[in-house]
Amino acid sequence: MNASQDTILALVKELTQNDQITMSQTLLDEGLIDSLTTIELITKLEEQFNINIDTDDLNHHNFNSVENITTLVNQKLPK
Repeated sequence: MNASQDTILALVKELTQNDQITMSQTLLDEGLIDSLTTIELITKLEEQFNINIDTDDLNHHNFNSVENITTLVNQKLPK
């Protein structure tokens, strides 16, 4: 796991109050996060990583797992 994965996994665990969440677990499909939690997560990600998540990025796939969220965040980080 890299630093961004660790941070994102910790944020998701904190927001869901669930320490059992794994990297590949389907967060939305399993009802572990909902729309309000997703908005809170986006805010925390933007603050933590100093990125901007566009409305085009707001889709089911990008937020359905910590792996997918990590991919999105890494795409937004400066090169």
